[in-house]
Amino acid sequence: MVFFSCDGCAEMLKKSSVDAHAMRCRKCESVSCVDCSVSFWGDDYRAHTSCITEAERYEKTVYKGPKKNETNRKLTPQERWMAIIRESLDTAPSSLKPYFEQIVDLDNVPRKEKQFRNFASNSLRVHGRDGDSILTSIWKHIDGVKQEVVLRKAKEDKELKAQQLNEASQEVKSKAEDDKEGENPVTISDAKNNSNNSKEANSEKSTCIVSQKLVKKSMMKTLKKHPNRQIKMKELRKILLKNSEFDKSTMKKTILQVLTDNPKKMVLDGKTITLIKKI
Repeated sequence: MVFFSCDGCAEMLKKSSVDAHAMRCRKCESVSCVDCSVSFWGDDYRAHTSCITEAERYEKTVYKGPKKNETNRKLTPQERWMAIIRESLDTAPSSLKPYFEQIVDLDNVPRKEKQFRNFASNSLRVHGRDGDSILTSIWKHIDGVKQEVVLRKAKEDKELKAQQLNEASQEVKSKAEDDKEGENPVTISDAKNNSNNSKEANSEKSTCIVSQKLVKKSMMKTLKKHPNRQIKMKELRKILLKNSEFDKSTMKKTILQVLTDNPKKMVLDGKTITLIKKI
């Protein structure tokens, strides 16, 4: 929880008490955060929801920053819930904003409706029929914001997967073009063998197409047998190599090409391949 200090009288204040203090203190023109010492004028303090850690505050020059595993750590369910409540405050109707301003300053706000209603009823001191109506409106607004966050997250994940698949496809194409540019030019002495080479190239091309079809068939068969129709790229490659003459590099290229050609059947998410279920 963030605490503030009145710049006029130096009284320590909870976030929920700042407005009431400003009404009775004539010298209160701004408040400062106790942890980071930043001053806030007017209602600017409302946006200050998190601050520096105690280690960063007291260690100062000795502070070495967060550990590697803490830099990109995932938020806990409670942290995600509080983020939803803070977002609800921004979009809340004027009749509910005073209640949300109090809720964002509270700790351990329950995530389930029944427990939330009991907690909010006692913390906000709303009771009776009017209280039930207010609590219902608060929960309904939070639930609506939660649904928007879930949909937004799903959209972002979908775009990220499409980007990863596109990057993988571009990498395969780029490598194929590099290999093509690195080939030696045909000399005059080789011109006599052009017809034979053409036949061999056509044969290799048809063999490649047949190989891709076999790989696709084997991939789908293997994915159907695995839990949740998912498997790691490395594990799939090992299984397919057992019954193939391809080397590791060629097999990986073929798998990526099959994924590129069949985006509605199979999806590559990071290092995991998933078989899309038919709806």
